[in-house]
Amino acid sequence: MGELLKADADALRVLGGTLSTVADSIAGIGITATVTMPGSPVAAATEQSTRAVLDAYGHIEANVREMSTTCESAATNYESVDSSFADQMRSYEGGL
Repeated sequence: MGELLKADADALRVLGGTLSTVADSIAGIGITATVTMPGSPVAAATEQSTRAVLDAYGHIEANVREMSTTCESAATNYESVDSSFADQMRSYEGGL
């Protein structure tokens, strides 16, 4: 029955590392498109859309990084709880 509920902490850490790498890649995305047309509304629209896209990438990067942190924390928490439960079971088996 114990195997049924077993979490794979190593896999969670690998996933956390992969997600961190993806977040770093997203953070490195840059947009440098500009339009130079004095008096044209196209220039303002270009600047506004560039800011909006970079803001969206920033939100995605933050969400992916949070998933990475959560995976790594979950791995540590699962191991800690598993160790505590195992200690308690050994105590019961020892006749406590």
